[in-house]
Amino acid sequence: MTQPPYGDRPQEGPGPSGPPAYGPPRAPQRPGWSPHGGSPPQSTRPVPYPAPAPHGVPGYGPPGYGPPAPRSSGSRRRAGLLLLLAAVALALVAGVALLAATTGPTVLSRSAVERDVAEQFQQREGVAVDLDCEQEMHVEPGATYECTGVTADEEQVTLRIEITDADGARYTWSEP
Repeated sequence: MTQPPYGDRPQEGPGPSGPPAYGPPRAPQRPGWSPHGGSPPQSTRPVPYPAPAPHGVPGYGPPGYGPPAPRSSGSRRRAGLLLLLAAVALALVAGVALLAATTGPTVLSRSAVERDVAEQFQQREGVAVDLDCEQEMHVEPGATYECTGVTADEEQVTLRIEITDADGARYTWSEP
């Protein structure tokens, strides 16, 4: 007798046709019995089992496995177009916000007005004055604003600033 191939063992006792068989032990066959479990079929004909489905076929195997479904170039174009439109919309919103932040009403610099009017007041009246313009002075022709101050002689003064042109380059001051 020759040695069986590696891993194969002879079955105990004679096989269905007599001499010992090699391979895994077989379960006894009964009509209508299936080695895969379940209830016996109604007929005694052998039950055909479906062939295993190829890998990645929907409905077989755990979800998420298998090759990805092919994407059409049309869906890629649509996705690219949507991405481009979103970028353009974002750029427009950012541009409008920047424009709104930088193009508010023109305002005179309070410190520049206080300094310039104080110099002119000292030249005209002969006494220094410390001015304080508390209001924000929007450049609108004809608009008036008041500044208060104290002279070097401890005298309280109020000066009226009037905008005379639309670009804010010209304004006058006077005592009310």
